[in-house]
Amino acid sequence: MHKGISPEAAISTPAPTPSKHSSLSASEFVKRFYHALVTRDEVAAADLFEQGMASFDLFSLVELVIFPTLREIGDAWYNGKIFIAVEHFASGFIRSKLLAIYQALPVNRRISYIMIGGAPGELHEIGSLVTAILLREAGYRVEYLGPDLPLDDLVQYIKEEKPKMVILSATIQEATEDLVKLDELINSVHPKPVFGYGGAAFNRNPELISKTPGYYLGETISQSIKTVSAILEGKKHNPLAG
Repeated sequence: MHKGISPEAAISTPAPTPSKHSSLSASEFVKRFYHALVTRDEVAAADLFEQGMASFDLFSLVELVIFPTLREIGDAWYNGKIFIAVEHFASGFIRSKLLAIYQALPVNRRISYIMIGGAPGELHEIGSLVTAILLREAGYRVEYLGPDLPLDDLVQYIKEEKPKMVILSATIQEATEDLVKLDELINSVHPKPVFGYGGAAFNRNPELISKTPGYYLGETISQSIKTVSAILEGKKHNPLAG
């Protein structure tokens, strides 16, 4: 780290890069990974995931393989091609692999402390877990708290641990309603942490952004990581401004 540069400024933000050496394209990985998951072939799915880890950097693996596979699985369930039990199996498999990556990354206790989780009533967690992984990989001290966090308990935990930033995600509109309350509740915390939020609920309904205090982190994971870095460096940044 260069003298005179803050720890946050020295942290690199992930960006899509070409795959490492691999005989398979990202689309072929998605095709094979999808097939292994919907046929519940855990051995093949695990092998493909390991191949993906060896072939792509983390950010590219998420953007080019994991998210497209999850979309394919979601579409298959929506169109009646697979049972919801199969969708749960697939998302559970991916979650377990992502959690293992998160837990294997080093914890940097000398840098800004960020709490990440799901808003009250929010049961989907892949997006917030991926955000936690990429921020931890970038060098931040990140604590992933899981989905559906009760506000009162979370506020007490924030008072106890004093994070620099709290990030909550919401994929459904109902889960966004308590986020307004959270910003009010953490006014009693000293020092008050920065509050950031994102998720599909805000992407589908942009009008919710103006109603929710705090920082909207952006439509994509890439925007979110860059926005968090900009906030913690003390810069003003509007992800909607491009």
